[in-house]
Amino acid sequence: MEEYDSPSVNTYVAISRNLMLKVSVLVVLCFHWLGRIASDPHSIGLQCWESFVGQELYRFLLMDFIFTILDTFFGEFLWRWAVCLSLCLSVLCLSVCSVSLCLSLSLICSCSYPRQLIQRVIQSLLLSIPFSILYSLSLSLSLSLSLSLSLSLSLSLSLSPSSPPPPRRLFSQRVLKRKRKPVFDISRNVLELIYGQTLAWLGVLFTPLLPAVQIIKLLLLFYMKQTSVMMNCQSPRKPYRASQMSTIFITLLCCPSFLGAAVCVSYTMWSIRPSESCGPFRSLSTMFQSGKLWVKELETHNPNLAWLAWVHSYIVENPLFLFLAAGIFLIVIYFNTQVVDGQRKIISLLQEQIENEGEDKKFLITRLQAIHQQKRPLSPRRLTSQASQVCV
Repeated sequence: MEEYDSPSVNTYVAISRNLMLKVSVLVVLCFHWLGRIASDPHSIGLQCWESFVGQELYRFLLMDFIFTILDTFFGEFLWRWAVCLSLCLSVLCLSVCSVSLCLSLSLICSCSYPRQLIQRVIQSLLLSIPFSILYSLSLSLSLSLSLSLSLSLSLSLSLSPSSPPPPRRLFSQRVLKRKRKPVFDISRNVLELIYGQTLAWLGVLFTPLLPAVQIIKLLLLFYMKQTSVMMNCQSPRKPYRASQMSTIFITLLCCPSFLGAAVCVSYTMWSIRPSESCGPFRSLSTMFQSGKLWVKELETHNPNLAWLAWVHSYIVENPLFLFLAAGIFLIVIYFNTQVVDGQRKIISLLQEQIENEGEDKKFLITRLQAIHQQKRPLSPRRLTSQASQVCV
């Protein structure tokens, strides 16, 4: 990914890219479920397409949970263990190579003695091995061990920190470099939360227990992510305000996620015919028709509640009322945004006023100091210095 100076810009770009990918996947799936499978479920051998969609949403939520766990384990926990293991192996290799190098150097130094005497001793000990072969083996062993020693030294120096850490820390914390720790990816984790919540909202109509599964999933992920962040991750080099991220999270959770799920569920209730062989709406043309039948039965059995039928027919089913309510809601949002913009402008003006007042105070202080120095009476020492300057 591109390197940006501001961490907020980097996070926004990553969120926008991941959001387009997630939204495109969900749009294709909803079109496939509601456009093809729901319109003709018998073509693929389905008797209840609502159960099929609910099973698919449950499967997607479960796979998202599994892949999140695997990503956290292999990307953060396993990385830490691998680095600690490599450091331990490098230290062990360094110690072994140092010992073997000392032995090989002692063999090489012993070659300065008379060769005949050494050959007699070695032949008596090693069953008459030619001295030339032994000498070449010792040289090759010394060269290989010196090369391995240099490699292990370079590896240990590259992995060791620049400043000595406090002795109270563990070995992995002392040897592990801070820049080698991964940074907690806020954009990816935010999109994973939004994706899981969108699946839960889509499955409310088809799988009523899916929100309970989502709650359990979020609880488990919270404690797992908290442990991973405290043990394996580092803080970003350039911090940014958490209020901006919370605003972006709420905006994305509302606009593409909640509104998209609400549109899909509303379209399913108002336009798609339910299954004929299963479900509580199998004898109806649409799911929304069950509300009309309930209001009619309520009006016939309870005449005192006839006003509910009037409210349902003239307010709930009337599109004019919905348009008016949406218009009032948009007007309230517009006024709130204008108030927030006005408050931001006032804050910027007050900050400029504070800066100007600080500059004015500095100017007045310098002027007062200059006037005070001019009005201060001359001391005898200053008079003698001024007289000497005049004489000169």
